[in-house]
Order: sequence, then structure tokens, then C-alpha cells
Amino acid sequence: MKEDTKKMAELLRLGYTMLNEACPECNTPIFRNKNGELVCASCNRKIIIVENKDSEKKLKEEQSVLVNQNKLLNDTYNVLKKKITWILEKLDQEDQLLKIREYVNLLKDLYELLKIINVI
Repeated sequence: MKEDTKKMAELLRLGYTMLNEACPECNTPIFRNKNGELVCASCNRKIIIVENKDSEKKLKEEQSVLVNQNKLLNDTYNVLKKKITWILEKLDQEDQLLKIREYVNLLKDLYELLKIINVI
């Protein structure tokens, strides 16, 4: 390990920059020279970092889908609450048994939907 430390110190003296990335083989910090080449002081090899743009793009798309789903669920929840309030007002004014039964059934269905949305 002491030899690795000497190599790292020498690279720094030569103007290399120590990065916050580690060598995948030995877990030693990676250094970059002025030409942008990356090297490992311990393994004494050049390092190539491959960025996975597809993974980043897929993650952003998934996050966007989740945001849209949450917005849709919130919008649906708010509409259902408004409809429940509206039906309750109608129910309060109603005298006909068939209409009352219809409103109660509608309320039951709407509350069931609210329960499902809260579980998602």
C-alpha cells in the first residue's frame, strides 16, 4: 500500500488530478492527466469510463411517468370528492325513495373508488 501512495503522490506532482472515481479493479482513486486520459496509480493502466445514457434516459422517463400518474390520481381524487359533495347535497334535498337509493348507490361506488385510489 505504501508503494501505491508513493505512485499517487508522484502523479500529483506531475500535474495529474485525483478524481472522486475509483478503479473497478483495485478500488484506488483514478487520476486524470492534462490530456484528459484517466489512469490508475495502483494498476498502472489506463481507465475508460463508459457512461450509460440509456439508463439515465430510462430513469428520467420512469420518473416522468410516476409524476404524471400521481397527478392523474390526485386529479381523480379531487373530482370524486367534488362529486360526492354534489351528490350529498342532492340527497339531502331528495324525497323520492328511488332517487335516494340511486344517490346512495352512487355514493357507495364513489367511496369504493376513493378507497382504491388511496391504496395505489
